[in-house]
Amino acid sequence: MLAVLAIAAVTLYTLNSTDSSVENHSFDAWKLKFNKKYTTKEESYRVGVWLQNFAFVEAHNKRFLAGLESYDLEMNEFADLASEEFGAKYLIKFPESVTSKCTGSQAPTLSLPDEVDWAAKGAVTAIKNQGQCGSCWAFSTTGSLEGVAFKKSGSLVSFSEQQLVDCSKSYGNEGCNGGWMNASFFYVKDQGITTEAKYPYHGVGSTCKYTEADKVFTVSDCTEVTADKELALTAAVALNPVSVAIQANHLSFQLYKSGVYTGNCGTKLDHGVLAVGYGTIGGKKHFKVKNSWGATWGEKGYIYIQREGDGKGKCGIYMAASYPIA
Repeated sequence: MLAVLAIAAVTLYTLNSTDSSVENHSFDAWKLKFNKKYTTKEESYRVGVWLQNFAFVEAHNKRFLAGLESYDLEMNEFADLASEEFGAKYLIKFPESVTSKCTGSQAPTLSLPDEVDWAAKGAVTAIKNQGQCGSCWAFSTTGSLEGVAFKKSGSLVSFSEQQLVDCSKSYGNEGCNGGWMNASFFYVKDQGITTEAKYPYHGVGSTCKYTEADKVFTVSDCTEVTADKELALTAAVALNPVSVAIQANHLSFQLYKSGVYTGNCGTKLDHGVLAVGYGTIGGKKHFKVKNSWGATWGEKGYIYIQREGDGKGKCGIYMAASYPIA
């Protein structure tokens, strides 16, 4: 462990040197790693943003190495974006709340296990990537559907996010401009859903191509988890993966690498994700959350968000959680 920390410290020193030639070399290496290409004019702006983010990561990771933070950051593929730009590209404004309400009962709260990981149980598909389409809500929805389908049949099937993007607008969703997970459950209840293989993801909205003959799964209802209660969401996640809404528009979330996230995110919900487990790391309780920004972000596509008392929860994670009932 000490050797790892020493290597990390040397790496941080090397990458974060104030010598401009080292900084430029590091930026060039980062561009090569993530295949970034800019016009000459844009590059002069991007390198400035990158260096600001670099300084933010360096300062945070020094606190992490000193044991003052429970999570660390990295210069990932989003490191050339200011947080405002990142929000505009990858986050959403949720539409007005759906008028229909789930009628499913709350999950039982007695005798909960100390930890749960639905990914380890085989109920979670591989990490996916929404690209620059504001379809996080669709990925959160399919994740919940895949989990309950696995529990029902024992088989893990990847469902179609593109179908939800293209076909569920009459239920209040807005394609690449946002949507709600519970609205999507109502759509699947009425129309069914097909597989990702039959209706693959393209990352842009299009005309609906789904027919009833393509249907492979449907649901009977859904449950909206009691808001602002840690125990309610913990119990729901013990039952199956749960769709949750959070606020992700913070630089520390954007550049998250590993550990239990305790950052200063707010509660203005702008991103749909999937809670797939819970437990404790280093004495800090967490929810294990599957994101849809690819497997190179965070802990191979996941983030561990602090599980903290009642209220709105870290990043608003207790505010709008739901899951389907098969």
